Amino acid sequence: MRETRMEITNRHIGWVVAIIIVISIGSFSVGYFWGEKKAAGRFVAKVEQDALADQVFSSVCSLYENDTELDSHVDNGPNEQPNQEEDKNSEKQLEDQEPQIVFYAQLVGFGTSKKAKQFVERLAKKGTNVHMRERMSKTARGKKIRWYQVVTEPYTEKNELIALVEKVKRDERLHDVRIVTI
Repeated sequence: MRETRMEITNRHIGWVVAIIIVISIGSFSVGYFWGEKKAAGRFVAKVEQDALADQVFSSVCSLYENDTELDSHVDNGPNEQPNQEEDKNSEKQLEDQEPQIVFYAQLVGFGTSKKAKQFVERLAKKGTNVHMRERMSKTARGKKIRWYQVVTEPYTEKNELIALVEKVKRDERLHDVRIVTI
């Protein structure tokens, strides 16, 4: 009987090493990009969470600001007692006047005053009167952030303001514009 010997040549060793290298690089690449995808997903989730917290905080601040503006007009000091005649006169004036509600729209917010001013100037060229307000917010971690909000002038007619907001939203491609009262 004849013995069969298996010979491994240098060519076979080269092929085996090449296959091992290709498999190693492939598995490394798959693992690397899979890990990067998870890291990117966590980063995006964190950014979205911080952005949502900032939006909620700015909404609460603007609501609080509106409430304090209303309260400052009605507040009598604890020691001030209005005169009864003045009280009767003011009641008659209130009956004669309808309460006037004033509306304005919070159009858009910017991180820099330069960008906000450019937006205000762009709308001014189109004939829309808006102005910039400086706002302060805190992130979920307590970091203070200064940002700039572009708002419309006050309107007494809500329908006029709605028409203006719809025009600006269409022209400037805005969304989530809020109309608030003073």
